[in-house]
Amino acid sequence: MSEIQQIDDAVALYNKGNEAGMHHEFAVAYECFQKAAKQGYAPAQFNLGFCYEKGQGVPRNFTKAIEYYQKAAEQNYAPAQCNLGWCYESGNGVTPDINKAFE
Repeated sequence: MSEIQQIDDAVALYNKGNEAGMHHEFAVAYECFQKAAKQGYAPAQFNLGFCYEKGQGVPRNFTKAIEYYQKAAEQNYAPAQCNLGWCYESGNGVTPDINKAFE
């Protein structure tokens, strides 16, 4: 069993993912964020969206990025709301919509 599989706490997983990301271990970071995001932890959902947007640890997928930004934004996580707005402004993964971007 890997070290990550043994961690159940969303905050600990999130922190482990951030540490892995700082060392450019994006596959490990993705795995940590994914496990924490499944627990509904908004910062991890945001970071998972970022992984998909940038193609870090997973193939780039704007649709998935939007999905995870939306989940975090619905929990009033401001960084996710900002990135989601930017996606709507620029049309990354969605049809550009300045009104939704402003929202």
